[in-house]
Amino acid sequence: MERSCPQRKACPKAQASARRVLERTHGTVAKSISLSPSQVFGHLPSLDHVVSVTRNTAAAMTTIGRYAVPQTFGEPLRVESGRIGLRVHLPSLGTALAAEHVPACRKPQSLHVFDRDGIVAHESYLTSIAENALLERLAFDAVSAPELQSPVSVSETAAAETWSWQPRLLPRFAEPNADAGHHLDSILRDNGIARRASLPVWTEHAAWQIDIQDLPRLFALLGEAWMPLGMTVGNAGVVQYHHGAVNRVKRHGTLIQLSSNCSNVTLSLADIEEAWVTRVEVDARYEHILELYDWRYHCIAQFTDAHDSDDNLRTFWCQILSAQPRAKLGRCKGT
Repeated sequence: MERSCPQRKACPKAQASARRVLERTHGTVAKSISLSPSQVFGHLPSLDHVVSVTRNTAAAMTTIGRYAVPQTFGEPLRVESGRIGLRVHLPSLGTALAAEHVPACRKPQSLHVFDRDGIVAHESYLTSIAENALLERLAFDAVSAPELQSPVSVSETAAAETWSWQPRLLPRFAEPNADAGHHLDSILRDNGIARRASLPVWTEHAAWQIDIQDLPRLFALLGEAWMPLGMTVGNAGVVQYHHGAVNRVKRHGTLIQLSSNCSNVTLSLADIEEAWVTRVEVDARYEHILELYDWRYHCIAQFTDAHDSDDNLRTFWCQILSAQPRAKLGRCKGT
């Protein structure tokens, strides 16, 4: 697919390796963790009071709390109230580093998981000194210490799996009983490129674009209503999701932040190229999803009504999305 805006064609395609930058940054000690991504994610539920960050080029989700057991690509979606939810695509992930800023000495460290190109996929910032011991053991003793085998089962997907840049169109309904996890998984592996390529053929009643200039007003209205939402931010390797009521919306220039309990989603409005509303079938009922895409056709965030919201709120969510003016296709942003 061609990029929708000619002004973007001069943008560089190459991305700097975040791992290489972290390893060479003055004043930082970064230690490689020899465990596989499956084992690293298996240890996350044993951490307490972390700051969990999943981000991409235009969005970031930050949550304070404890991890639920991470789920892998293709599993039924499980939502644990009060826990940080992650879905991972293990073949897309590379290595992990434990990082510590030298001037901070023995203060809490951070865990960084990278994709195969060295781009950061997920980060955990420890908030208690006691947790440093686990991170140090992961970094130094993973090979020889049998007690450090993954305490939680996070199954490995075949590492030989390959993906072509040519997107395979996704059907509107993957399976008769596909749950919400299917739509989260559509971001994994290819950043949602195949999903975006499929939307124009879903018919105008199943997928349509809305004007991105209306997003701040839409989010402000959701904040005033304390709308319970399922919020998702991810990349090719990790998707983080949160279910809860939006209790605050702030805007700072081109950035807008949605807060829900201990979770925040920050969006860069300047980097959002398209906003789509999709009508999908989940657990034998229809849902509406607000999907945001950047100029590379990567899905940077998804929003849907929370599964535990009542019928009135679900109706409100459906009506507010259906009432948004539809965008005129073929128009570049800012023209």
